[in-house]
Amino acid sequence: MTSTLLMPRGHGRRSAAATATASGGTAPTRILDLTHPRVRAVVDALGAPPSTATAVEALRRAHHWIATEVRPVYSIDEARPVSEVLRTGRGSCSQRMAALEAVARS
Repeated sequence: MTSTLLMPRGHGRRSAAATATASGGTAPTRILDLTHPRVRAVVDALGAPPSTATAVEALRRAHHWIATEVRPVYSIDEARPVSEVLRTGRGSCSQRMAALEAVARS
């Protein structure tokens, strides 16, 4: 039995306005230093996706590479640049995710 407190009560879902745009961009940041030679080396090592590959397949390949090459560790320094995470070969969950984001943006 589900509590009536957890049941929706006629509140329709509202979508964001179609004309709204998100602020921000894909430019490098202090943490996502995607122009750094180490990040570029990972992108080059993964190679350009074949013409039949989708963006999702390319991201899966990058995710697999990061999962095998960057050891998961506990870290307090969440402001560590991706290039440093790649240099040491270890990083927290969010640092590993930042590495994937940097590779994807590159």
